[in-house]
Amino acid sequence: MAMKCVPGVEIRENSIRISFTVGKIRYKKTFEVDGIVMQPTPPNIRAAARLVADIKTEIRLGVFEMAKRFPHDADVLAAAAHLKATKRTVGQQLDHYLSIAKIEKSTRAGYESATRFWKRSAREAGGNVKVAETPIDELLYSHLQYAITKFPGKGKTANNYLSVLCKAMHVAVLDGLIDVNIAANEELRSDYQEPEPDPFDVQEVSRIIDYMHKHYPEPVANLTDFWAHAGLRTSEIYGALWQAVNWDLGTILIHRANVRGEEKEQTKTKRHRHVPLNSVAIAALSRQKPHTYVAGRHVFLDPRYGAPWDEERAFRRSYWTPALKALGIRYRSPYQLRHTFATMMLMAGVTPAAAAKRMGHSVQMFLKHYAKWIDGELDQVQNQRLEEFLKAANGR
Repeated sequence: MAMKCVPGVEIRENSIRISFTVGKIRYKKTFEVDGIVMQPTPPNIRAAARLVADIKTEIRLGVFEMAKRFPHDADVLAAAAHLKATKRTVGQQLDHYLSIAKIEKSTRAGYESATRFWKRSAREAGGNVKVAETPIDELLYSHLQYAITKFPGKGKTANNYLSVLCKAMHVAVLDGLIDVNIAANEELRSDYQEPEPDPFDVQEVSRIIDYMHKHYPEPVANLTDFWAHAGLRTSEIYGALWQAVNWDLGTILIHRANVRGEEKEQTKTKRHRHVPLNSVAIAALSRQKPHTYVAGRHVFLDPRYGAPWDEERAFRRSYWTPALKALGIRYRSPYQLRHTFATMMLMAGVTPAAAAKRMGHSVQMFLKHYAKWIDGELDQVQNQRLEEFLKAANGR
């Protein structure tokens, strides 16, 4: 007959471990009798449960003595108590997490920014004690809620900062330093709503590309044209290699990315995909070929330096923003070219499943982003049907 789970008793493969809390310090001890480790048999498990119950009673009555219960291990347990008494602060836990976490170089900057935020954030009590200075086992929900309430930035950034703290505190739970991860409470997160795509129309795209062909080096116009007609992410375009282009099949293999100058051998979704290219995108690659193909590596390079593009900001500042201003087109970031291509596919009748595959989305994610355009087309069709029904019903 299976034994019921008993709080404070952990059944292991060849032993039994008991645990109990004195003050705010949690102790764990292998169950032994006269120095002999007890095997996890039903009688021994029941004996361990009785021992835990007795210890908890003594703790509640204030008569528990570690040396009396565990005379041979008193020194070790006392040392462990002293170590835990020097409580790790939230700031120290964040630093510890950053030192052990396997984080991409491009991601680390955001994690470090989150750590700086928590080291600046004041505790609710008086506003003069930093969250980072609070011992991890004394951190309260109200401390974090107050800090997030006072956060001056966007809700998305606040959620990102909470996510980093949550990961750091999760490590503390796994290390046995705390029992509960306060930062994991979903109620703390902002109800941030991600902005909807704001694509360009076909005429705007045409005007932008024409302007760039007339006023900028050809590689800049080629980049923009390809961006608008391939549907790739910024990092995927910057990381695209000539060897990934299959001229015979008219496809490009998306298997790497360039994020803030860091070359990554994987995409954002960590999945490779073969993207079929339309004639406009292939024409942009053909025009680009004389500029970078001989070098044999990156398809698109910054023509000013002959080096890979490492961030969107440089492209925006030098080429994109001035072009939109000169054309009198409402400003939107170059990333909206990707959204533009997605809406082009929907308007052309491409199924959401096929469009999502080409974009590197799941169908669910694609529908989340672009349902407005899908629903809009359907609404027009359904409305037309209603109009026809009303005309027929009224004899018009």
